[in-house]
Amino acid sequence: MPPHIRKEQDTRREKVDPRLQVAGWQVTAAGPHATLPEGCALCEYPTANGPADYALCLGGRVAAIVEAKKLTLGPQGVLTQAERYTRGLPGNGPDYGGLFAPFLYSTNGEVVWFHDVRRPLNRSREVAGFHTPAALLELLNRVERRVEVAARADRLTQAILAKAFRGELAAQEAEDEPAAALVERARLQRAEGAEPAQRPKEPAGRRGVTPI
Repeated sequence: MPPHIRKEQDTRREKVDPRLQVAGWQVTAAGPHATLPEGCALCEYPTANGPADYALCLGGRVAAIVEAKKLTLGPQGVLTQAERYTRGLPGNGPDYGGLFAPFLYSTNGEVVWFHDVRRPLNRSREVAGFHTPAALLELLNRVERRVEVAARADRLTQAILAKAFRGELAAQEAEDEPAAALVERARLQRAEGAEPAQRPKEPAGRRGVTPI
């Protein structure tokens, strides 16, 4: 076995597996599962672009891909490899610009980088460790709920405007909400659906690392 592969396997076994287990993931080998096991980190998970080091499974699909490298390598630049494996998961879930899992991790066993790919403006960042299954599921559901609220508001606004242009809006009763107020309310609902940009808090003793 080539030394660089052996060193990466050593990193996964000695460094990455324990960190995933501490976060609450059950580390197990990928196999012919009828359904993806909840809360499991499947090792050497097959994709169309080769096997990913780990696939974190939630809600019956792959929620995250983890790429691990040997300890001497910095993990930040390895996210592109995790991204490549994510492109090899068509049918796994929503299509986020050609990526089929919402979250990416890269690690050398000591430093962990994380990227939420669902919004183009999101940037990768260093985090203190892997999210727990419950925390990752909450993050997944929270943002997707906001996206759906924004989509519903957009559809409502477009329907109102289309009716107005076609002259199909009914005569307004005195107690009816003005059409302008209805459109404004839809606009506010759409704005509430956007996730506000927040600067991550930095834990004491280590700057630049986002806590989980």
